[in-house]
Amino acid sequence: MVWVGSPGAAADRGVHFMHTYWRLKAGVTLAQAQTDMAAIDRRLAEQYPAEEKERKRQLVSLHKWLVGDVRSALLVLFGAVGLVLLIACANFASLLMVRAFAGRQELVIRAALGAGRGRLIRKALTESVLLSVLGGAAGLLFAQWGTSMLLAVKPEKLARLSGIHMDTRVLLFVIVVSVLTGIVFGMAPVWIAARADVAEALKESGRSTTASTTGDSIRAILVTSELAVALVLLVGAGLLIKGFSRLRSMSPGFNSANVMTMCLQLPTTRYGEIPKQTQFRRELLTRLNFLPGVQAAMVTDIPLGGNYVDHRFVIDGRPPVAVGGEPEVQTLSVMGNYFHVMQIPLRAGREFTPLDREGQPLVAIVNEEMVREFFPHEDPIGVPTRARGDRTAALRPQGYLDLTAMPCDRSLCSASTSRTSRS
Repeated sequence: MVWVGSPGAAADRGVHFMHTYWRLKAGVTLAQAQTDMAAIDRRLAEQYPAEEKERKRQLVSLHKWLVGDVRSALLVLFGAVGLVLLIACANFASLLMVRAFAGRQELVIRAALGAGRGRLIRKALTESVLLSVLGGAAGLLFAQWGTSMLLAVKPEKLARLSGIHMDTRVLLFVIVVSVLTGIVFGMAPVWIAARADVAEALKESGRSTTASTTGDSIRAILVTSELAVALVLLVGAGLLIKGFSRLRSMSPGFNSANVMTMCLQLPTTRYGEIPKQTQFRRELLTRLNFLPGVQAAMVTDIPLGGNYVDHRFVIDGRPPVAVGGEPEVQTLSVMGNYFHVMQIPLRAGREFTPLDREGQPLVAIVNEEMVREFFPHEDPIGVPTRARGDRTAALRPQGYLDLTAMPCDRSLCSASTSRTSRS
């Protein structure tokens, strides 16, 4: 990676694509810094009303910016795992209850032989905590195995993947949760041991059965709670499956079947000038179209890759706009039968032709979102639109843009729209 200065961009009030990083002084909170930033915004709006009047800058911590999108998903996953833990704990408590009632006579005999209630309670707690800690140890082993599998897959969208590992904090968290689980959900047999009445229990020792309405009530509460939590998990899982099914059945606006992609970066030592790059792309496109089994080919950015270039423009016949205050659109440069290859339908107009090349009037194909935003009451096809701004001049010649066609909104050009339109 190479860092270079950009004095031209710093002097251009219309440049808004850069990110800035601040290191706050000791004792300064993010809210205080945001207040100072709001004051700077007001001063800039007064000095440069055309370019800065509608601009609002929001400060975000670096940690939130890096992992903000992942945090909510991890919290949902953590909650689901917590519910599964509750179900397991309910089963754990039920089994301990059954064992405690089955071994009630043993507790009575121990008490009759002189064992104090404290000793009986320690015995019951030791058993439940030991089982819980063993379960936590097994969970650590499975977690280590699952983490290794996750790191082997290397999902691209997961932020800070290299920081996912088992450390001392994870170990301490598992130990604390295991011990607390053993204590809390092992209280039922402890309660039985503490309330054991030696004389009464010895009187009942000769009977064949002993009814325990209290134990039955506790087990009924545990089973009911377990079913309720399981129902919540089932409903949540069903909604996730339904949403994922809808997402898979949703058309992205193009047909990806039998479409092959290849990413190619040209060396700047040989293709440092734009005309050389354009000539290489044309030759590559010609060779690709003559390959056996290739129906059509095109050269562009990867669909949905987000590699767009911002262009400012003005529409002839509209009220004049100050320099820097023009609307922006995000554009994709394409070469070849782009819409034919991707099978993107057009609402109106025509596709690009070999005549749409350098030296000819510039043409563009826009989506319906841009039409709704900038041409709500007129047909945009053929409306003279002038590219404007120094950055535009550096990318392509100044000239009129002929808005020739409107792809439907479900095309890749509008699949992830935000504050600006794709064209």
